Amino acid sequence: MPHNVHVSLAQAITDLLDAHESRIEAIRETQVQLGELLNEVHLIVTELRDRAAPQRAQDWFSPAEAARSLGKQPYTVREWCRLRRINARKRQGGRGDADEWEISSEEIEITGCCR
Repeated sequence: MPHNVHVSLAQAITDLLDAHESRIEAIRETQVQLGELLNEVHLIVTELRDRAAPQRAQDWFSPAEAARSLGKQPYTVREWCRLRRINARKRQGGRGDADEWEISSEEIEITGCCR
């Protein structure tokens, strides 16, 4: 092959490599932009989920705590527990043999919606 053909072929290969490198760089820039957008979407979704999810400070409540949350008297909540109108369980109390009622946060949410 003549020398001109080798030079032309080498130039064509160099031009192709330059074009591919330029495309690869554009793809990398697009990937970075997409990664930034994905992070923004993730932050927004996390914020929306946190706003929508009820915040619970604890899992179980005493009748007095449940009464405050439900806008009822503690006696009423204790009676609901005793009569099984709401799901509650007994736990060891700090006063002798007397057990104390405890109500789950889920039950308070359900009861608050339905009473």
